[in-house]
Amino acid sequence: MYFFIFFLIIALLIWGGRYLYKIKVVIPYKNKVIKKGLQEYNKSIYYEYEPKQSRFDSINSLYCLVPSANRYIETDLIIDENITSYDLEAYHMVHTGKSSHKVVDFKGRMYDVFQEKNVKCNFILKEEILDRSPSGYTLLNLELISFNKKFNLYVSEQEEAFHLFTPVVIKKLMELEEKCGGKLFLAYIDSHIIYGVNDEIDWFEGLSTSAEVKEQYLEQRARILAFVELFRNK
Repeated sequence: MYFFIFFLIIALLIWGGRYLYKIKVVIPYKNKVIKKGLQEYNKSIYYEYEPKQSRFDSINSLYCLVPSANRYIETDLIIDENITSYDLEAYHMVHTGKSSHKVVDFKGRMYDVFQEKNVKCNFILKEEILDRSPSGYTLLNLELISFNKKFNLYVSEQEEAFHLFTPVVIKKLMELEEKCGGKLFLAYIDSHIIYGVNDEIDWFEGLSTSAEVKEQYLEQRARILAFVELFRNK
């Protein structure tokens, strides 16, 4: 009897220790390393690891950026001046009889950049075609056939969109898309450029030093700013 009680206590300590290690050590360690790396670049940067229901929910319900998803979890939130970014997992549940399983519709990095100078029309650029256009938007084909085969462009103002998507902008968009490593969507909505790549990557996973974090973040930042620059003076 005493041996059984002793064995049970040891088992509980081992299980509890592993649980506490995961919650109390691993997460704060990741949080600390990433935060240090980010602040080596910019001391005023805000970083938060904790998973939570994403603000993307309200955006997606209006603009159908990931139309099949209905649940959204964000982690690794970074606020850097006018750039907000976070890892996003968007998914839905499939129920078959007594069982159910999760289907991931989007997993990648999301960026929301405030653009001081307003672009004259809102747009949504996606590699997947939507079953229906978002309210107030129409599907627009541009002159370049290869662009139309690759992307689906939904715009609020067709005439302004033709002025916005010049041959130079179209060419640079396609060049940038090739470097993304996953399916992207790009949108300009009411002074915000929203950019996401469905590449199934957790950008900060596995990084062990602040120098690696800083390098990774600067790579991410340069990528989104390259897209923003296309529309900065439009």
